[in-house]
Amino acid sequence: MTKRPFFPKGIEELEALFNPKRDDTGFLQTLIAELSEHSTQRAHDLTGKLIEII
Repeated sequence: MTKRPFFPKGIEELEALFNPKRDDTGFLQTLIAELSEHSTQRAHDLTGKLIEII
């Protein structure tokens, strides 16, 4: 089983974590992995932003 360090954070919390660490590629990849577990449009939008940065 894969560990999910951001579980059970919601999308609002994940968005808040994103801005201060937008230059940390490892963090962004972990965040993308977590967002892949979310099915909302908001999660998909944030994933798109992260992929553009990486």
